[in-house]
Amino acid sequence: MYEFPKDKVVECLKELADEHYQRRVWLATSGSEVSSFEEAVCGLFNDTGLAVDLENARPSVVFSLEIDESLRQLRQVITRADRSFHAMPPAAVLERPEMREIRYIAAKILAKMDQEGIS
Repeated sequence: MYEFPKDKVVECLKELADEHYQRRVWLATSGSEVSSFEEAVCGLFNDTGLAVDLENARPSVVFSLEIDESLRQLRQVITRADRSFHAMPPAAVLERPEMREIRYIAAKILAKMDQEGIS
């Protein structure tokens, strides 16, 4: 039986919501904690299968109607932002208005998950 990796989804959302954590791991060049915008996004949508599940979930749901819709919105914002982020160093990505929007949406999703007892 397939077990959806909710813990991994929450972990990736926390990374996308936390600017201080991003500054620590996205700007690191070595050590045990090194990550990037691309790794966080890939972890959230690809590694967990969430992208496919969100597309295949209609009309049913993955988490809840509201959370699923917010995850789709997050994916759209990330897709638009990612086009310009590819040519930027991590420090510049952290300062972009799109990154602030991504953090806000990710934090909102985490709050809703917590409210619904998912996280």
